[in-house]
Amino acid sequence: MTSLFETMRKLKDPRVRGRCSHSLTDVAVLTVLAVICGAESYDSVEEFGNAFCDQLKGRLILANGIPSHDTINKVFQAIDSRQFERLFSEWASQLRPEGGRERVIAIDGKADYILALKAGWNINHLFSLIAI
Repeated sequence: MTSLFETMRKLKDPRVRGRCSHSLTDVAVLTVLAVICGAESYDSVEEFGNAFCDQLKGRLILANGIPSHDTINKVFQAIDSRQFERLFSEWASQLRPEGGRERVIAIDGKADYILALKAGWNINHLFSLIAI
């Protein structure tokens, strides 16, 4: 099984090299973990990161600590949302045991269209999943 970290390392980083304080992989993995645990905004992703910083440091690089909610927001505006969705689906499909009975994974998604359209940004997406 490929880890979430290894899967998200495949995500293409559109940011300017050398001007980034946080690893794209760290931001993506932190966000996925936070949303799975109930985070519903970039603020709550940051709060999750700060609350579990010690546990995350053993698994993520976090060279400059937990990214701010503004940084997380900017990263998700910049990345290719289709590639992120494909990588997330690739990772999530491995959660079902090999040869095990089919399970339902309910995925709930939200998009912040109004703010994004007014500002001319990419549309923000939040997601959560529940395995039944």
